[in-house]
Amino acid sequence: MSFDDEKIERPAWTLFFEGTLYRRYLRYLKHHDLSQMLNNGTTLPCNYKTPIQPPILTHETSWYSPPKFQTEEDEMPPPYHPRSVSASSDRSQQDTDYKKIRNRTRVLVCLGITLIALTAAIVALVIHYFYIETQKEVIESGQNFIHIPGNFTANETLAILQDNNTSIIKEKYMTDLRDAENELKFTSPAKPVGKGSFWKNDDPTSTTTTKKPKLVLISPTTTEETVEWYPSSSSPPTFEPVLISDVETAIGKKKATFSCTIQTNTWDYVYLKGKTIKLNFTKSQKIIDSGFQSRQTYDYGFKIVDGSNMTKLTLNVLIRDVQCEDQDDFVCGYKDNLTTTEKHGKLTVQRKPSSSIKMKSPVGIIEGQVVEIEATWKGGYPTPIGNITWVYSEAGGNLSDAQTFTAADISWRMKIREDSCKTYINSIVKFKPTLEMNNTMLYAVSSFNGVQAGTERILVIPENYCDDKTGNAYKPHPYTCKKFVRCRTDRIDVYECPKNTCFTEDVSHCV
Repeated sequence: MSFDDEKIERPAWTLFFEGTLYRRYLRYLKHHDLSQMLNNGTTLPCNYKTPIQPPILTHETSWYSPPKFQTEEDEMPPPYHPRSVSASSDRSQQDTDYKKIRNRTRVLVCLGITLIALTAAIVALVIHYFYIETQKEVIESGQNFIHIPGNFTANETLAILQDNNTSIIKEKYMTDLRDAENELKFTSPAKPVGKGSFWKNDDPTSTTTTKKPKLVLISPTTTEETVEWYPSSSSPPTFEPVLISDVETAIGKKKATFSCTIQTNTWDYVYLKGKTIKLNFTKSQKIIDSGFQSRQTYDYGFKIVDGSNMTKLTLNVLIRDVQCEDQDDFVCGYKDNLTTTEKHGKLTVQRKPSSSIKMKSPVGIIEGQVVEIEATWKGGYPTPIGNITWVYSEAGGNLSDAQTFTAADISWRMKIREDSCKTYINSIVKFKPTLEMNNTMLYAVSSFNGVQAGTERILVIPENYCDDKTGNAYKPHPYTCKKFVRCRTDRIDVYECPKNTCFTEDVSHCV
């Protein structure tokens, strides 16, 4: 036997590394960290699929083909080839994979919940939108219903609506008949020729035709049994469900009343309210009030109109010793289920014009320097009943011979104060005084009779009055001791002495 034909004998103990027990042993090492077990003396948790106890060697063996003792570089070593096994690294890799799977599951669950929530929100919005639109259509259609006064049952209301529809249909039918009557020609039936014979037209111009006959209308004969579709009785009178009107009163008036009347047969509560005053009248005839002052009170009247279910309710606000603060904008109405009917009214407090015009002028009037004089008058509230006119009279004259002041620019403005019920009229006259105007009386006159005119005496100081003075010197006013002049280097200033004093040149002071 040659050397090549000889079979290589292998030890029997190597067959263990190719058997089942060895594979179980490797699987056990893969899922258990023996180094930690030796150090800590405890067994770590392991996979439930791995055997709890280490494998026990038995006589179980299996026969496999002879192993190769020489391996190539790319080939894995045989089972019994010495190699290192790291159980801890495999365990860490398994934990990492498990964490990835768990995190992925959490993300998917969160996304699913979010998607379900968004879907539910969209469905809710769609349902809400259709519900609102449906309610709007119901309300809009309900506002077009014909209001039938009185309390009726559902069947009675339906019968009335049917009667109304029948009348509308009959009216349209009669209109169509009248239109057709104008287009078609009336023909009268001919007398019968004989008993049992058909009627025959004796008109020689008539011809026989096979065309479809046209509609022939015959006027109905008026008899006692004729039924008129339109009774001659007048239609029911119309009424306003809310009656309210503006009220005007005056400051100082002893009493003022603001009223509102409600006429309806269906209501939940009636109200009258202003800026502070509020009144509510409920179905149970209970009244709730708030915001009333000591000078303000209220009363009401309630009754049911005879022969109907119509309710008539009147609310009154009573005011004593009227003041400007009583002026108010009121809203009166009632609420019936989902609908509200209301109207607005205003209580206006008037004020009479003031009895005089106040003047405002500069302390000193100097020759050649533009001066402004203002007249203020409270011309009545809410609408002024007069205006201001400027006139003047020369020295020694009076208002009776006054002339229109044309040598000036006149402007005016008006300011309305609703909080105090006052209207201020301001008129301003602007002019350049001359020495010829000295001692002239200027008047602001109202066009309303009985108003005292505003007056101002024009006292013109010459522009060279301080030429004989140097520095800051004081001089008496050239026309009155109630004022004095201070001569400065660049201008002339005029001052007024205190009340009950007079300027003395010796002491250059008002004493």
